[in-house]
Amino acid sequence: MLVKAKISVRLPALAVLVALLALLTAPQLLEAQAVVSGTYVYTLGSDGSADVSIIVSNVSGQTTIYVKVDPGILPESLVAVDERGDIVPTSVVSSTIVQAIPANQSTQLFIRYEAIVGNASGGLVRDIITPGGPATVRLPAGAGLLYFNGTPSSIKMIGNQIVIEYPSAGTYEIEFTLPPPQTTTPSKTTTTPATTTATTTTTPTTTSTTKPTTTTTATVTKITSTTTTTSITTTSTPRSTTSTSTTKATPTSSITATPTTPTTSSSTTPSTTTVVPTTTTKAQQTTQTGSSTVTKPQPSQGNVTWVYALIVIVIVVAIIAVAALRSRRATSGGSSATGVGELVRAEELDERDYEILRTLKEGTETISSLARKLGLSKSVVWRRVQKLLRLGLISKEDRGGRTYLSVTEEGLRKLGEQA
Repeated sequence: MLVKAKISVRLPALAVLVALLALLTAPQLLEAQAVVSGTYVYTLGSDGSADVSIIVSNVSGQTTIYVKVDPGILPESLVAVDERGDIVPTSVVSSTIVQAIPANQSTQLFIRYEAIVGNASGGLVRDIITPGGPATVRLPAGAGLLYFNGTPSSIKMIGNQIVIEYPSAGTYEIEFTLPPPQTTTPSKTTTTPATTTATTTTTPTTTSTTKPTTTTTATVTKITSTTTTTSITTTSTPRSTTSTSTTKATPTSSITATPTTPTTSSSTTPSTTTVVPTTTTKAQQTTQTGSSTVTKPQPSQGNVTWVYALIVIVIVVAIIAVAALRSRRATSGGSSATGVGELVRAEELDERDYEILRTLKEGTETISSLARKLGLSKSVVWRRVQKLLRLGLISKEDRGGRTYLSVTEEGLRKLGEQA
């Protein structure tokens, strides 16, 4: 009887001990057997925080997914969606494991959360991350890398941001310095008078004006043969014409020309005459018994007509192009203005949407702070925020690894209409 009593007393104590042992080892067993791997992206903040995104593929047919997270996860920041953007229910199982329940037709999950992964002191930040798969780590813009462990597959600069890529899961320590704060110094503008020296170079231009009635008489001496007829061809290029005159005679002939009426004012270089008209003319000089006649060049009207026609065509084409450009701008501007209005009318707002707009009117908020202020779940607030972003009534901005929301001018106008 005494032995049976001792056995009956020990059995409940043994059962309690086994139950406590099962509770203590359940998270470790869960992590070892059911956790799936994903691709991690860390955006480190300047205060020891991190914004973490996990992409989990090949979840088709699975009813429950367990994913490894960092120990410092903030449970209220946890949110998950599938490839269609539908909210997926999630819960924190332990300090390092979260649970997601995807829909039957889901093939991919996108999990995002905020975590405290380190601390900052005196401009130095030390973080420890524990990804459950390949990881990409982005340091704050302008930060300087001091230390890292593990074997990264690459370290590169993207703009002014250092990016470290690890090929597998592990525990990695990263230290970096923050950029110094920027100080604004009033700029001093010094105006120095500019001295402009103008140099004018005047090139003498010789203009030869020939009157049709000018006659040059030549006195011929010792002519023992017949004087031949000489043709003079004058070719005028823009602002200059070179005229070359050649007289052929027998070897025993000598011709001396003496002008009797000096009615032509010209500056002549040897075998070169500068003429103002810009047309091409031919002058015939006929020598008969020692006398020659110079004919006045006749300007050509064809080139002038073509120049005027080209100018008119250019002006007409420019007017047509300006009119078409103004018409296109007016059409595109009207389309964009009506498009926003039709989108807002097509997707009507309810009272919860207006509560979010009124809250953001007071100042910028995150999804977590909005959920706390409105007393709603994060999944409900997330869906409403996506709707308002799509309608252009609010905007978002990523700062320090967090997403901040603010109301736009269109959102303020919508609030005024609702009031």
